[in-house]
This record gives sequence, structure tokens and C-alpha cells, in this order.
Amino acid sequence: DRRKSHSYGAGMFVGWIKKGLEKVGKDQKGLAQALGIDRSAVSKLLSGVRQLKADEIGKVAAYLDEPPPDRMMPVRYRVGAGQAVYAVDTDDPIDYEPVSGLWGVEAELAVVEGDSMRPVFGRGARIIFGPARGPSPEDHRQMRVVRLADDRMLVKTMIRTADPSVWTLES
Repeated sequence: DRRKSHSYGAGMFVGWIKKGLEKVGKDQKGLAQALGIDRSAVSKLLSGVRQLKADEIGKVAAYLDEPPPDRMMPVRYRVGAGQAVYAVDTDDPIDYEPVSGLWGVEAELAVVEGDSMRPVFGRGARIIFGPARGPSPEDHRQMRVVRLADDRMLVKTMIRTADPSVWTLES
């Protein structure tokens, strides 16, 4: 896979956690209890020796009563005419976009170019999509990024037919 993984430094979380621990009633012992870890592991987290795990971010946010910092997600796809999704031709992303609530979620980000998707998406809109998977019943009448047998990717509304193994795509 030619895509680079974007690394999120521990510093982003350390600053967020330290700031949250300055609140009245918040301390390392309480954070350790909220995470179900030893207090020494919290000290290692705050010194940058231990990394915060993706599944711990929500627990920290709940304990500190502070939302986590936004994740900077690389924009590596363009959505063009005909709702076709194209990968960027270089290893460098078009841009980075701050997104929240997607820590630990494998996802990709595309930017809409042109006006072919109006009124649903205008020029510059961002579309977040996940890894490839087979269609499921909840996809019926939902807009999705779909990959065709010839490897083209399109943004279409999926319609289930009477035969559960057959789907049609609407613009």
C-alpha cells in the first residue's frame, strides 16, 4: 500500500491530559481508576514513555470532561465528475482536515471538486469513508463510497433489490 500512515504524537494527548488534570477534583489516581490501569502507567503516559491507546481516549475524555483534540486526517482522494473517487497521484496528501470522534477508526478522506454532486455535496465538501466491506442491509438507500469490480470507486446511493445478493446504484 503506497499510502503513508500519519502518526499522531503523544505530545498532543499529553498536553490535553495535563490541562484536564488541572481541574478541581481531577488527579492521576482518578485517571488511573477511570482507565483501569496502575497510577505508574499514568505517570509514564504523562512523561511520554507510554502511548495512549485508541480505546482509552474516550475514557480519558469522560474522566476529564474534556473532548479529545481533533485528529488531523490526510485528504488523499478527490471526488470528480460522475461522482468518481480518485486517489491523489502523489504520496503527499492534498491537505489535512481536523476531524473529531474518529480516534482508532480506520478511515479515508476525499474532497469534492466541481458541482456535479449538488445539492448533496458542494465544491470543497469532505467525505469520510471506511475500509472496503461487503454490502449489508443497513446500506439500503444510503449514500456510500462503493468500489466496483473494475476497481473504480464512486459515491452512489445503494438500493437493495428483491434478490439480497444484487444491489443497484443511483446517482
